[in-house]
Amino acid sequence: MADSIPASWICNYLIDIAENHGGQLSNAPFFSKKKRVQLIDFLTFYEDSYVWAWASDKSHRIPIRISKEGVQEYKVQSHGRNVIDCRFAVVFISNFRPIFAPRPLGGTLKGNTTVSHIALEVGHVGVIGHGGHMFGDPKDVESNAPVKEWVAGLRQDGGGGNILKLRKQERQAAVQQTSAPTRLCQPTSPKLDSVLAATATKPVANEQLQAPACPQRPVDFKREYKKRHSRLIVGSSPVDRSKKPRQSREQDCPQPLKSVQKISTPSHDLLPAHHLLGRQNHPTVKEHPPNGLYHPSKALYNKSDPVLRHLMM
Repeated sequence: MADSIPASWICNYLIDIAENHGGQLSNAPFFSKKKRVQLIDFLTFYEDSYVWAWASDKSHRIPIRISKEGVQEYKVQSHGRNVIDCRFAVVFISNFRPIFAPRPLGGTLKGNTTVSHIALEVGHVGVIGHGGHMFGDPKDVESNAPVKEWVAGLRQDGGGGNILKLRKQERQAAVQQTSAPTRLCQPTSPKLDSVLAATATKPVANEQLQAPACPQRPVDFKREYKKRHSRLIVGSSPVDRSKKPRQSREQDCPQPLKSVQKISTPSHDLLPAHHLLGRQNHPTVKEHPPNGLYHPSKALYNKSDPVLRHLMM
């Protein structure tokens, strides 16, 4: 019979309610699925009213309040046997949710507790089997650390019951910040938010899907300066550099005189006939005229020759 309760679930269920609904237990929906528990003890024994009992999942125990309709339904299913007569019975419960209220003291004590406790309000109970002892060593559910912290917050005013709910929201916010990509800039105005949203949802045409432009080469100012000032401007049009330069410009420029030769005495054949008169009888004498001027016709003469002297005068 102990295997009829495969796993504990009471603590996990209460923590889930605390993280999602906080202190607003009335907003928690009824749990419609069946859960297995063992009825280990009863706190009230009224047959025509609701019944308080301790329910265990072998790890923890929690007080439950079975509704009057649930008590009558159980009596019908067990062939007239009352639920208070089925101690250590293994049953399944459904249509339940947590409540926070004082519970009966139980046993020989009458009355309720002075403080409120967490409990389950059960609408349906179905019998599975009857047992002869308690399974496991269940502890009070309020001994669990998260449940104990939640119950302490419920006993305080000012929203103390939302402690587990707020803690869960902080964890979710931290996870979202670590998983979300980092934005380079944050919108600073609602108008910018609307523009970014419209841009993100606007479909992009195929014409706009172009490859990014290649990065431009930075301008080399030194190179541009040399290129600009190295051009030779003739008139108003630049020189065509596509043509090969001439190998030599010696034909265009006049050749300088390599050496200056003195004008020698003219030959016999170039002199006039009268210059040769008396040449055979008189030696040739070279003499420049007194005025220092040189004339080829006066280069040769003989002072003793009257004819030549007469011609040279």
